[in-house]
Amino acid sequence: MRTLNLISLYYYVCQLYDTQLHAHCFRHTKNNVDPIFTDQEAITIFLFVLREYRPRSIKELHKIAEDAYRDWFPFVPGYETFLRRLNRMSSVFGLIANDLAARMLCQRMQRDELCDEEWLLTDSFPVITCAGNRQGIIAPEITARGYNSTKRMHFWGVKVHVIAYKSRGRLPVPVKLWVGPASEHDYQAQVCELEQLASLNISGDKAFESKELKLAFKNNEGDWMIGKKDNYRKNREKRQRHIAADNMYNKVVSKLKQSIEALFANFAYRGIQTASVVRSTAGLTRHVMAHAAVALLEPVLLS
Repeated sequence: MRTLNLISLYYYVCQLYDTQLHAHCFRHTKNNVDPIFTDQEAITIFLFVLREYRPRSIKELHKIAEDAYRDWFPFVPGYETFLRRLNRMSSVFGLIANDLAARMLCQRMQRDELCDEEWLLTDSFPVITCAGNRQGIIAPEITARGYNSTKRMHFWGVKVHVIAYKSRGRLPVPVKLWVGPASEHDYQAQVCELEQLASLNISGDKAFESKELKLAFKNNEGDWMIGKKDNYRKNREKRQRHIAADNMYNKVVSKLKQSIEALFANFAYRGIQTASVVRSTAGLTRHVMAHAAVALLEPVLLS
């Protein structure tokens, strides 16, 4: 089955390369030179080994590619050249992730697997380059010190923001996925995107509480469901009057959020949240988007 998956992935990468990815790779090659180890092969072997073996580092990934798939890719270069090649093509993995998400959404719509109400779910998760009690020096252009309330920890790194369609009995399908600094609040990072989607049904957590967003959804006839905060601590009578209704409302929101938490768990299983071995901005971009793409390979591979 791995052989069939490898063939399917290579065929997909070649098709996408001819239509989209070549513009992001040709600028790194000399004129009138056809490399014996092509960009398509580099992308394919990287994504395939990352999915099938979940290596802890690029060096381990490269060793697996050399030892197990030398018959398929006889011209795999040395480790330093392979790593440099991947970093130069780091922008293509975001395009691959977006294309896979679009294919998955189309597939779910054809199978009628989206929720009848077509709910969108929004949240973020951390990608950690080092612990918060240390000074982060990797990729200073995009990383910062932040705090994750779910894990109750400070960290250096970035946040991956996701807006996804809820599916019946399946993981949500991301429609928007982007990277932001860890220090930026979720509301500030997503408010522009959410305002553009104000005509749809969207659910998020309490971090997105905003009168402006609520009014925008009301004016555009969309539904905006977020968890309610306890605003009646100073008035016991009002708190007792509203606590039952607020708890029931929060349970509905929590049930909607369970599926996007499952999606984040799938990303974490692939190793996206740990980026301590990354050493550059291009490497961090490649790490995040490649792992996201690997988690979305369902419409392309046979298993």
